[in-house]
Amino acid sequence: MLPHFFRFLALFPLPLLYPWGWGIYFIGFYVLRWRRDQVERDVAVSLPDLTPAERRRVVRESYRRVGDLVMEMIWGFGASAQALLRRVAFENPDVVKHYAAAGQSVVLLTPHYCNWEWLYLAGGARFGIPIDTVYQPHRLRSLYRFLVAARQRASDSAQGVCLRASEVGRDGSACLFVDCRPDAKAQ
Repeated sequence: MLPHFFRFLALFPLPLLYPWGWGIYFIGFYVLRWRRDQVERDVAVSLPDLTPAERRRVVRESYRRVGDLVMEMIWGFGASAQALLRRVAFENPDVVKHYAAAGQSVVLLTPHYCNWEWLYLAGGARFGIPIDTVYQPHRLRSLYRFLVAARQRASDSAQGVCLRASEVGRDGSACLFVDCRPDAKAQ
């Protein structure tokens, strides 16, 4: 049911999705208090020079940004290649194209900030080469299936694949973007 709802939301223009992000923020921050204790501890350790009021503002804003990020991810999974490429820029794309045209492997590493899903989707659209990604499967099976299908759509023309962290290297695959670190069982 959840993937169908995400696919439905992906049909809407991005500006119409941001109010849904406010809903995610409100529910996650105020109602569920999702991981609030952990986030507050992490911010206190990471930003010890801030006053308690400033740290509360950072925590609140980070939850607010997560709401936007979720909506942007959902929108991205239904967006056209052109729409994604208007929003994501790659510096020196000719370098990647040069080595890919020569039949050489290309590995791009990027930090996990802003909208990583847009980066992956736009990479498939920009370069037109197979993109393998390493990821940690999501605990919600329906969300996991949606994410895998959406990521594979990003590389329709390139036939990119998604690999579980435990599968890396089994078939000589390389990774272009790395989503998150594997858990202890997969290492």
